[in-house]
Amino acid sequence: MPWMACHGNLLACLVPVDAMREDEDKFLKPDPRVRECLEALPQKKWILTNTREKHAKKALTCLGLNGLWEEVLGADFMDPACKPEEAAFVKVLDHIGAKAEDCVLFEDSLRNTRQAKSMGMMTVFIEGTDPEQGEGEGGGPAAEVSDGIISHVVTSQLKAALPSLFELEQV
Repeated sequence: MPWMACHGNLLACLVPVDAMREDEDKFLKPDPRVRECLEALPQKKWILTNTREKHAKKALTCLGLNGLWEEVLGADFMDPACKPEEAAFVKVLDHIGAKAEDCVLFEDSLRNTRQAKSMGMMTVFIEGTDPEQGEGEGGGPAAEVSDGIISHVVTSQLKAALPSLFELEQV
């Protein structure tokens, strides 16, 4: 699930779509460092995911990340579009009343990161443990479409990659 920050707002990707299935509580566990990092960011935050909102909300609860988001915007909301289609991002931006250039997208898909960057968003790519993550998506390395690259959503990594995120004012 991506999340987004728009100079006061964040769109987030914290749970892979393949994690959206029954028995989430058996394999999704809270990491207090992630919540601490998200709480340290001054922006309003939204979840943007290609999975259904119901499943995304269950995953957020299992991860101990509920209560941090303005709204969870998923497949039900974006239908008939989905990421990385520009129409999906435009629908979300219109809904939250933000411009792309005022937003930061945290994402684990190069396709989605590339689209957000082409629209003018600041992007943070979240690398997974799979060394081939994004390889099948083409378009070059994550550094070409990311303003920052992190492997975990923790304060130390995010401050090292993009310290300005902790200073942005909400609008």
